[in-house]
Amino acid sequence: MRFDTVADWLAWQQVAHPIAVDPGLERVGAVWRRLQPARAATVLTVGGTNGKGSVSATLDAMLRAAGYDTGLFTSPHLVRYNERIRVRGREVGDAALLSAFERIEAARGEISLTFFEWNTLAAFVVFAHERVDVAVLEVGMGGRLDAVSLPDADVATVVSVGLDHCEWLGTTVEQIGAEKAGIFRTGRPAIFGSRNVPQSVLKRAADCGVPLRRLGVDFDFVERADGWDYVGFGSRRRELPLPQADEALLGNVRRRGVSDFLHKVHRVIGHGDATATLPYLLDSLATRGDDQRALVRYLVGALVLLGLIGTFYGLLLTIANALSHDFYSKMLDPNASTARRVTISKILLLVVALI
Repeated sequence: MRFDTVADWLAWQQVAHPIAVDPGLERVGAVWRRLQPARAATVLTVGGTNGKGSVSATLDAMLRAAGYDTGLFTSPHLVRYNERIRVRGREVGDAALLSAFERIEAARGEISLTFFEWNTLAAFVVFAHERVDVAVLEVGMGGRLDAVSLPDADVATVVSVGLDHCEWLGTTVEQIGAEKAGIFRTGRPAIFGSRNVPQSVLKRAADCGVPLRRLGVDFDFVERADGWDYVGFGSRRRELPLPQADEALLGNVRRRGVSDFLHKVHRVIGHGDATATLPYLLDSLATRGDDQRALVRYLVGALVLLGLIGTFYGLLLTIANALSHDFYSKMLDPNASTARRVTISKILLLVVALI
């Protein structure tokens, strides 16, 4: 054992590697192969420029509602490191992290790892120990050279492609799209969640023989004044509810401070239910440097863009369909579908109410 506390481990991991961001699978892949963590029965890998954290967290919540034991890996964290690794909806405990770090330390030998690579390997070790049914993995950066891509995805999703991390991924959407599509695996389904698809993503799918499902082609959503419909794969889910927020709640959002909001979200994290997805719906807020008023405007704007709800839910149903009929039928069980839809609406409403 190198350290006795998670805090000490993390402080060391942040400075142990000479480069904070060091893309590539050679080093981390070698340690992963030495560890040989058991792979989850199903691996869902979610990448993209925007939306991957929200899709990952909501997918995890829906799979748990359908009765699956899940492991969720996301980054960055909002309040504390343990949020990055969740098992069955609950963040990993310090004891499990210490055990995982010790195993990685013993396996790595002289190989140096970045902070994120330590984090990713710890998630794999925890999920193997917990024997989760489904591992939902959010890509950290790019995809092709990201540690998350080590276990082959049964279904790979790229939510969107835009200009991000250009110093590492490339300076054009086509270059970045090729990096993000690097999580596709030969013959296994992949999903693209935006209407404008870079040619590099289509080429990667064709080269791998990947059946690529696309928003606006294979699945879509239709907005109406009183709700929205999901359309895809020969079926339609009608009259899905839109979340409603009254002016009193929105006024409360504008009046209260962001620090008070973060404190309340921190209390929600430990509840272990669907509301635990909140930090990931708001992951981009955690690192923004805007002033309080801009943050509030950003949050309210994100919530009232109801089209995003259709995109996310449509993506989730499409992922389930790509997995297997069993996954799809459980998540769309007529006896429970209304409750699941209401749960998603409540999650979004609760974000507003908490502030």
